Amino acid sequence: MTMELPRVNEAVKLLKKFSVKTDVYVDLGCNDGSITVEIARAVNAKTAYCIDIDSEALVKARGKGLITYEVDLSTGKIPLSNESVDLVTAFEVIEHLINPDNMLRESNRILRHGGVLLITTPPNLASWVNRIALLLGYQPYNVEVSTEIVAGGVPWKARTFAKPSGHIRPYTLRRSRNY
Repeated sequence: MTMELPRVNEAVKLLKKFSVKTDVYVDLGCNDGSITVEIARAVNAKTAYCIDIDSEALVKARGKGLITYEVDLSTGKIPLSNESVDLVTAFEVIEHLINPDNMLRESNRILRHGGVLLITTPPNLASWVNRIALLLGYQPYNVEVSTEIVAGGVPWKARTFAKPSGHIRPYTLRRSRNY
């Protein structure tokens, strides 16, 4: 399996390592559903839901046979019953949310007892790359100061974007574990 996000490949390995199998799978921030389809296949999901705020992306996801809902994860309610889902994923989503607590509450609400919540987020704010960038006076990766231009990034072009990606919540590993 080849995917754009290395953390997704790692997630698939983790799900397989722990033999995660599911009847009902929800992908939060699914975009066009490409990753959703791959994960659903990896866990043998009978039903896969694709939830995103982008209505155009959801049209593409429906074209892949996914059940879609347009939801703002910062404020909205996921239109699924309590304790009805076995697996919830959010790949590279939480750092974009104004209110990540809502997404976490909703995930907890829809997950069955013993269900799995799998979240990935870009590199740790406290990583060595970011520490060196700060020490040299550069803006850390994934901590943006502008919504229009990439400003103050490291000169060696490591992990930079052509435009700001909307990251507003940088996480450290310790903070993520204590969430």
